[in-house]
Amino acid sequence: LDLPQLEAPGSAPRPLKRMDAIPLRLADGSLTLDVGERGKASLGLDRVDAIAVAGVRGLKAKPIVLIDLITNWTSDSSQPLKIVRLRSDRFDPRNLVDATGTGLAALKAWIALLLEESGAMPLPDAASAAGQPFQMQPDLETYEREILGAL
Repeated sequence: LDLPQLEAPGSAPRPLKRMDAIPLRLADGSLTLDVGERGKASLGLDRVDAIAVAGVRGLKAKPIVLIDLITNWTSDSSQPLKIVRLRSDRFDPRNLVDATGTGLAALKAWIALLLEESGAMPLPDAASAAGQPFQMQPDLETYEREILGAL
């Protein structure tokens, strides 16, 4: 499914309002998250407009996959982008899906489930978001500018 982008990244750069989290469980259309000092939180997948997924170099010795759940992708471009950022180095996707095999296969299966249950727009495109293959970015700044259209 190839959907057109509703907001063209780069045309109106937006600041980011980011919350880092660790996914704990996906059930009944809701994602339970560990948000550190804030404790546990629940995010209804119906609130997620877009899901950005890419490999990013420079955060660790090996590239990691960032999964950004964007709750206001389609809103007024003068508003900061509200994202919940999940990092592949901070959770084991095999605990989130019934998967045998590698962690990478489980990560791809879990992302596919997130996209399916949320109906969110995949960024930068459907194939990349599904890991066929993941788009690689040289650093965090490039990822945020090129894929999220952030300032």
